Amino acid sequence: MVSSKPSRLSSSRIPVSRLVWLLAVSLAGLTSVWWVRPTASWPRSRRVRAAGDVSAAGAGCLPSTKTLKKCEATITKAFGTLIANVIACHTRQADAAFSTQRGKANQFDEEACEETDPKTSALAKFDAVLAKVKQKNLCPTDVLSNATDLAAEVTADRANPSSLDSLNGRVYCDTTSNELIDPNGDDAGAIPGSADSLACSDGVARNLVNLVAGLIKCRTKAAAAAVKGGFFDESICRGDPAKGVRAKYDKAAQQLTGKVTCPQCLDLAGQGTLADDLTAQVDQWLALIFVCPTTTSTTVPGSSTTSTTIAVTTTTSSSTTVTTTPTTSTTSTTFIPPDPKTVAPPVNPTQFTDLSTSTAFLYAGGNPIQVGVAPGTIVPMRAAVLRGKVAQPDGTPLSGVRISILGHPELGLTYTRTDGMFDLAVNGGGVLTVDYFRQDFIPVQRQVLARWKDYTWLPDVMLIPYDPQSTLIDLSSSADIQVARGTPVTDARGTRQATLLFRNGTRATMRLPDGSSQPLTTFHVRATEQSVGNVGPQSASAEEPAGVAYTFGADFSVDEAVAAGAKSVDFSPSVVLYLENFIGFPVGGPVPVGSYDRDKGVWMPVDNGRIVKVLNIDASGLAQLDIDGSGQPASADALATLGITEPELAEVGKLYQAGQTFERVPLPHFSYWDT
Repeated sequence: MVSSKPSRLSSSRIPVSRLVWLLAVSLAGLTSVWWVRPTASWPRSRRVRAAGDVSAAGAGCLPSTKTLKKCEATITKAFGTLIANVIACHTRQADAAFSTQRGKANQFDEEACEETDPKTSALAKFDAVLAKVKQKNLCPTDVLSNATDLAAEVTADRANPSSLDSLNGRVYCDTTSNELIDPNGDDAGAIPGSADSLACSDGVARNLVNLVAGLIKCRTKAAAAAVKGGFFDESICRGDPAKGVRAKYDKAAQQLTGKVTCPQCLDLAGQGTLADDLTAQVDQWLALIFVCPTTTSTTVPGSSTTSTTIAVTTTTSSSTTVTTTPTTSTTSTTFIPPDPKTVAPPVNPTQFTDLSTSTAFLYAGGNPIQVGVAPGTIVPMRAAVLRGKVAQPDGTPLSGVRISILGHPELGLTYTRTDGMFDLAVNGGGVLTVDYFRQDFIPVQRQVLARWKDYTWLPDVMLIPYDPQSTLIDLSSSADIQVARGTPVTDARGTRQATLLFRNGTRATMRLPDGSSQPLTTFHVRATEQSVGNVGPQSASAEEPAGVAYTFGADFSVDEAVAAGAKSVDFSPSVVLYLENFIGFPVGGPVPVGSYDRDKGVWMPVDNGRIVKVLNIDASGLAQLDIDGSGQPASADALATLGITEPELAEVGKLYQAGQTFERVPLPHFSYWDT
């Protein structure tokens, strides 16, 4: 349930992204995976966010004033109530239709409940709150306009995939009665075929309401803390495995399925997918209420729009063809800054010159090395300079790499020089996340503590290009499984080849920078390992958290998403990653997984994978798997708990031999991963 409606905001929104023995997820369809052996529990983010910074959940920015906080909190609360009231209308409508079908006439006017009654409808109550907010002059016009549009979107008919009427079809999904809840109206959904099925759907609806309320509560707490100069970790509020919003939803789902018999479409996996999709949709809605400050664009000297031809090796089950695909992108690789020592103004040796004065030439003047720095941004008392070097895999310097600071557009950007070096002026006194980007290379980020009135060197970084092998995936295909594989890799630790399995019925959606989304049916997939030999730590998408050891890393990407500048590509159901167990971890053991969110500069923990062994290939070609280290084939029920299906076993039987062990990890989206 992802909105395709583009954002109306002029301000930019920085959205959200997921490890096996270290697996990382990226943007624009890039999934970087890093495997590392954990020596301690996965650490939480320590990045402090202030008012005006991007929210910890990645959806919009936190308020910078008490008035704006009150505005956004009031509208968000009213919006959550609107969602709850509309879903309650749908529940009453389904209950009435179920009773009527069984001979107990029960008329219920869902349209009046949702929007047509001018006083008591869900929409009327929301509009009343907006009217009061307008009277008090609390909100900027764009927030009010966005709120009006959002209300129209959620109360739209079932033809709008972002509407709650459309969501109703996924909640009341039991079609065994062969009767629609609203056959002549605008609401999706079928009359459940049994009392248990009705109770399950009603329960799922209530759980979704609680999920939305929890997400909103986390946001308003983060907003309140930001305005006071404090910090509230919204990502923990949402994702804490014991008492986070999602954990509470999952617990409620388990309790519900234990009380009533749910239809297959609302099994635990189905309820989980509903929660995933609704959470993503709520994030998009929140981004339109918690608007980010407007930033000005910067024209980089020497930048130009160029047509780049990319060679794509497309692998199918029957053949391999090489095609060339022209893509248009704005690059700045023609702007190579000069060495600062060749343009720095002379320093008078008879006078004291502080760092701020001696380095101002980096960002000031008619042709600065660092462009886009707003006047007054660099505070003299806090002036600092970051220095670093970027190389290619063969060790040669890489010029034209864009260097910027995550979340600080006011600091502008610079590029690496012909020797791969860069200098970037910043305000010291805190931890900054440095972003390295160059067209056709996998992006990298590094955190650094910038010291006041001093130079700080960053560790050397290596950018590697995307894997040359690309596999065409067609989700409209009738094939049970489609396979995408990266180039085989061998080093002193062993041989491996990242393998991705796309199951029949998979849906792919890329999330664009403006907050909108776009479905993908046919696309090209690449799997690029970043941990070959001893250079992995230099080319990793981000530095591993404390307590996590280096083992494997790779970047998974979709060419079409990269070309579109997309932030991520989401999959439902998850794509399954298989990797030879070249490290030699024990069969049945967990594969801790986490993803690196480049938009927030933090690692995010996700569900573990599993070390699995192929015991045998039976007469029908199905792999018999040991998933618990017992040495015995797993039962159908045990396989089902991991989501392993018969088509998957057949594909594993083709790809692997008896005796092999590998890591199996579900990937809900492509972006920077670490395992």
